[in-house]
Amino acid sequence: MLGYILRRVLYAVPILVGVNLITFALFFVLNTPDDMARMQLGTKRVTAEAIEKWKAERGYDKPMLWNGNASGLAKLEDTIFFQKSVRLFVLDFGAAEDGRDIGSEIRARVGPSLAIAVPVFLVGLVVNVSFALLMAFFRATYVDFSGVVLHRQANIAVFFREEKHLDQKSRDDIDAKRKHFDRILSKLLHEGVASGEFHIADVNLAALAIGGMISWAYTWHRPGGRLGVEDLCTRMADLAAQLAGVREPAVV
Repeated sequence: MLGYILRRVLYAVPILVGVNLITFALFFVLNTPDDMARMQLGTKRVTAEAIEKWKAERGYDKPMLWNGNASGLAKLEDTIFFQKSVRLFVLDFGAAEDGRDIGSEIRARVGPSLAIAVPVFLVGLVVNVSFALLMAFFRATYVDFSGVVLHRQANIAVFFREEKHLDQKSRDDIDAKRKHFDRILSKLLHEGVASGEFHIADVNLAALAIGGMISWAYTWHRPGGRLGVEDLCTRMADLAAQLAGVREPAVV
């Protein structure tokens, strides 16, 4: 677990650097300081002196990436890139165009934001962990199958809509896995009939009925409806048990 956390933290480093570089390019390369000055001062009758004054007041008169007129580390530090982009990595956000300190603004607003975000995160965490534990407890059962279908409802809907656009090999692979699942379910039902636990007149038909009942739940289930996912999984497991001819329906 510790190794996984460390890897995720290390993955964040190139992502942050990349986002920083892209943001800098969008703000200062594609949209130059001169362009920003003209937008702020107005495009009509604005003088070069006014533009230079506006840039100097905000530190935009410095070289972009390398200051050849400076000495030592100042060649890197006395640039727009260092002052406006690199300093973000030490949480020095500088000032807004109207002079407000961005760090102070963030500190003033972080409390109300966390007051909303943290409870939502914790509730979602408890719900998702509880659902995952339920699926793990009933792994490889009707409850697990139903839970996967309902939990991935949107993904399954997209798949069935776009399946026709897949190449032939991918469709053949998916069809082979479907048939493999049907064979496993049929084998399970045959074994139940042989042991006397199930009472089914047509095992293959029962297997198709159970698989269809569960796999097509994505078309009609609505989050926030009469039954939650856990209740629905339990009831569908009972229905599957009834289709299998179990005398007293129960989660299997």
